Amino acid sequence: LQKSVFHQLFQILGIFVYAFYEETTYRYFLPFSLGKNLELLTKTEYPQKWIFALSEILSLLLFSFGHLYMGIFAVLNAFFAGIALRSLVLKSKSVVPSTIIHFIYNLVLYLSMFTRA
Repeated sequence: LQKSVFHQLFQILGIFVYAFYEETTYRYFLPFSLGKNLELLTKTEYPQKWIFALSEILSLLLFSFGHLYMGIFAVLNAFFAGIALRSLVLKSKSVVPSTIIHFIYNLVLYLSMFTRA
C-alpha cells in the first residue's frame, strides 16, 4: 500500500514539474527568445507587431505539435490551451497562474485515466 501511495505522489510531483517546464519553456522563454532572434536576423526593432505575432505562432505550433504522439485531437487541444495559457501569461506577467492551471488540467486527466473510481 505504501509503495503505491509513494508512487502516486511522485507521479503527481512529476505532473507538476512537467507543467512548470512546459509553461516556462513555451509560454515564457520561447516566445521571447524567438522574438529577440527574429529582431537580430531582420535588424528591426523589437517588438514589431509581425515579429511578436510570428514568435507567438511559432511557439504555439511547437507546443501543439509536441503533443502529436497522442493524436490529432491532442494537438488541437494543446493548440487552444496554448492560446489561453499564453494569454494568461501575458496578462499576469507570470507563469505561476498558467502553471497552476496546466497542473490541475493534467492532474485531472491523470486521475481520470490511471486511477480507479
